[in-house]
Amino acid sequence: MLTFAFDRLTRDADGTRVEIRPNCPWPGGDAPIEQQRADCVTMGTLCMVSPGGLTCERTDVLLRIGAPFVYPLELRYNLRESFAANQALAPGVPAAVLEQARAGRAVILVWIAHEQTPLELDGAAKAWVFDVIQNFVVAHDLPPRQVWFVSGNVSGVQSFTQWLRARRLYEAHAFRFRTLAMSPGSVQRHYQANAQGRAFTLERLAGNEQSFVMRLVPMSRDDFAEHYVEPAEIAEEQRSNRLRPKRFLSMNWRPRFHRQLVVTYLAGRGLIDGSLVSFPAADLDLNNGCAFPERTDFLRAAWRRLQPRLPLTVDVPPDSIDHHAVLAGWPYRQSYFNLVSETEVGADCAPFSTEKVLKPMLNYQPFIVVSTARTLRYLCGIGFKGFPELIDERYDQVDDPVARLVRILDEIDRLGQLSQAEARDRYFACLPTLEHNRAHLIDGRHELDDLFDDLEAQLG
Repeated sequence: MLTFAFDRLTRDADGTRVEIRPNCPWPGGDAPIEQQRADCVTMGTLCMVSPGGLTCERTDVLLRIGAPFVYPLELRYNLRESFAANQALAPGVPAAVLEQARAGRAVILVWIAHEQTPLELDGAAKAWVFDVIQNFVVAHDLPPRQVWFVSGNVSGVQSFTQWLRARRLYEAHAFRFRTLAMSPGSVQRHYQANAQGRAFTLERLAGNEQSFVMRLVPMSRDDFAEHYVEPAEIAEEQRSNRLRPKRFLSMNWRPRFHRQLVVTYLAGRGLIDGSLVSFPAADLDLNNGCAFPERTDFLRAAWRRLQPRLPLTVDVPPDSIDHHAVLAGWPYRQSYFNLVSETEVGADCAPFSTEKVLKPMLNYQPFIVVSTARTLRYLCGIGFKGFPELIDERYDQVDDPVARLVRILDEIDRLGQLSQAEARDRYFACLPTLEHNRAHLIDGRHELDDLFDDLEAQLG
């Protein structure tokens, strides 16, 4: 059992409700959430949905009983701006935590594995997040192996190597650094908790945006069956020759440009009404009226026709801010192909996948992933499979984001031109891959497992 320490934590007697605040917040106080550097959502959530392997406890309790622990310093996406304002990694870190780390009884875990944030603090790569962490190690006379930094920037190993060379450091003299894709392990844990009859909710505490309330609530077998497509359903559907009413599923809560582009293209090609699509209300001049270097006039005209119809609704945002949960299974049952709009598509960005691409895997859907270059290749590298028999997946290797998006639009065209019966046939031709991805996600071993095992081994 790996235990995470939080300075401010309260729980109900049965452990089903936990109120938690981040360690070492900065600037803290009444500063807007956009300015806050510290978080606790990821680690607190993982502890709640993994009661057999992870737990959380108040720091002073663990110090009093002498138990080993991980002390998380969870960072938010704004770390570059935050460290530019204040390079102190952990303001107010308890002296007793530092002493336990020196004694090998605690690991201080600097965590941003839920983001692919660049690790350079300036455009010239003269200052790095690594400097902030190494300065913390040196200033507090900590054994380097007791401080770990885990990033979701899966290309970060090259940056770390570059930094070591620039600072003339041997790896053994620096903190431990690791990159990983967190979401497969997190989504797996959510699914397993649901399968065991437990659902998870996460909310900000009213009046204090830095405090979170996490709850485990019962999930009935019927509720579980509604959320997740099960193997018996697919087998029955294959025997029945039933046609699903919709072609694509495209869920977009936030109006990023690449999401606007995909939804506008679907509308322009007459595919909106035959698909399940969500997109929020937006001004007509959003992103300069959906300005794109290719097919410009077509897209501008399509956006002008689409904008008055907004919002389009499929996936109503939940009261909980936990995005790793599957809200409903019906959209996956009603459509054949998933257009996964990830967070980022830009050039010079690391491959990045979140829970968004994993939810179709849980629910038996082939997908096109609208993300950064080589995201699909990375997913295949950690055990999942693509759909080359269905989709020309060379789009994933295109560095230029405009050219990559054009290739994705071409694939949307190709799938959109199929009849619904042809779409069904192409869907079931992918069934072996769909079964593999689902099984690997639910039962496979993921990078998060290796990390937690290694931390537990180090703490003994």
